[in-house]
Amino acid sequence: MLRGTLGVDEHGVLITTGGFTRRAQTEAEAEGKKPIALIDGGTLVDLILTHYDELDEEYKELLQLRKRGVPLRERFYTMKGR
Repeated sequence: MLRGTLGVDEHGVLITTGGFTRRAQTEAEAEGKKPIALIDGGTLVDLILTHYDELDEEYKELLQLRKRGVPLRERFYTMKGR
């Protein structure tokens, strides 16, 4: 259904907080059809964290995101400590 709404030079994207079935992945990558990008929950979180500083404040508020500092000492660990 998504492909039918796309214009000539448009691409589609489906975003979920869950995951996608193998069938959905196969269909999204089908040759000869307009490409559909699939973004699952893990990828969505990665994108938000990677681009946090670029997000508009309204979206940070909507998602209730707050950046908090982690002391430098807590960012690293030794293999012995694991």
